[in-house]
Amino acid sequence: MFFGLTPQEGIVEKVSALLLLLSSAILAAAMFKIKKIAQTPKTGQKIMILLLVMSGLLFVFFGEEISWGQRLFGWKSGAVFETYNYQNETNLHNFLNPALRYIYPLFGISFFIIMLFVWFFPNDKNSYVWELLLPHRSLFFLLFITAGSTFNGDGELFEALFSLFVFLYSLRIFCCTWFPKTELGVRV
Repeated sequence: MFFGLTPQEGIVEKVSALLLLLSSAILAAAMFKIKKIAQTPKTGQKIMILLLVMSGLLFVFFGEEISWGQRLFGWKSGAVFETYNYQNETNLHNFLNPALRYIYPLFGISFFIIMLFVWFFPNDKNSYVWELLLPHRSLFFLLFITAGSTFNGDGELFEALFSLFVFLYSLRIFCCTWFPKTELGVRV
């Protein structure tokens, strides 16, 4: 299971991290408009909570990608990170480097298969929340390529493509909440 260290990342890693940070901020901004366009206050509250959770998760992913500022500020890792972290960085996901070769394909392919069923076998009784939060069908090929990239053995390509997918997904939610009168694939 142990295939060794992954090479240090470069500009792709930085762009991926930036996309995650922007996605987190975009989803947080979308929360401010949701009450005005939601069908009921309860629906608005549900969507706000979901957007808050997604924004928080993306911020955590961003923090992990930049090793919680270690790369920016150049501090040394603590003893636990120096000993057990495969890249000697202050983050949690590099404790799992050998397992990521299996986790990324499992996640990527599972997510792609689930989205295939949701996109191509639609339910006409979907709620407003479902329609808003569901990734749009136009992201099919990007998600396909992202899922396929998990099999090259290096997770950096998967992380970069997944960051792009999340960014485009976040932009769609932002546009649907800030410009609800336009046709963006969501019934308002």
